[in-house]
Amino acid sequence: MRRSTKALAAGAAATAMAAGAAVLINNRLRQEGRLDKVRRNKFDRWFDTLDVDGNEFITEQDLLRAADRVLTARDVPVDSPMGLELRDATLQLWTDFIASGDTDEDGRVGRRELHSALAQNMLSDRIAAGAKLASVADAYFAITDADGDGLISSSEFVQLLRNWNGVDYQESHRLFEILDADHDNRISPDEWRGAIFGFFLSPARDCPANNLMGKVGTPIMVPIGSLRARGDLSDRCEAGSGRSPLVVVPSAPRNPAPPRVLDRPPGASPPVPRFRTPLAPEP
Repeated sequence: MRRSTKALAAGAAATAMAAGAAVLINNRLRQEGRLDKVRRNKFDRWFDTLDVDGNEFITEQDLLRAADRVLTARDVPVDSPMGLELRDATLQLWTDFIASGDTDEDGRVGRRELHSALAQNMLSDRIAAGAKLASVADAYFAITDADGDGLISSSEFVQLLRNWNGVDYQESHRLFEILDADHDNRISPDEWRGAIFGFFLSPARDCPANNLMGKVGTPIMVPIGSLRARGDLSDRCEAGSGRSPLVVVPSAPRNPAPPRVLDRPPGASPPVPRFRTPLAPEP
């Protein structure tokens, strides 16, 4: 009888320990699935640049439409090798990082579903996410480098952000100045990858790449045709993160570019923006 009682007590204790462990694991998983305020604001901004019809959902086609705007601005046919490469890279963003958020399988993802999907698929393993994001970054770099010199000029950068994310002229030039980490008046493949990694992966409040999709809280310039202090980038984006470093694959050295010349002719006016309603500040 005593042995039976002891066995029951031991079994109950083991069950309680297992239950406690399960609770701890579940809580840890929930914490990992949460987004910090910095990344939540950035991802909300990205969501709003994609949700051009303002229905509070984004779809695979919304991502493709953003890619097609970039192709159209460069006069690159959608069905050309370069066009297909960009569209494939854009679809990879949806497949690898967003699609799992479509839990009800209706073909679209809401704001909270995007948060959950990115936290699970992008932030749980930043090294693996960085490897996938690298191919996306390279495809957008290739289409932006209009003259094929292996670098992005200020005019090429402004055109990309205007058509891809609805960023205005002044903000695009400001970002270019900051993201050009070595101050050679061009953005290199390394600097561009660093910007993509910084936007999607960095929790640092002062990471310059936080505004890659436009400054949080400012109006979004609706692209035509749609429905509606300096410092090294990697160091600033990693400050205070306490996590594994960003993955940046170095490129071959190059000669410094000549001094920058403004790409807009003197006296020319910037394009007139069409504004959407500004994002409401987060409480």
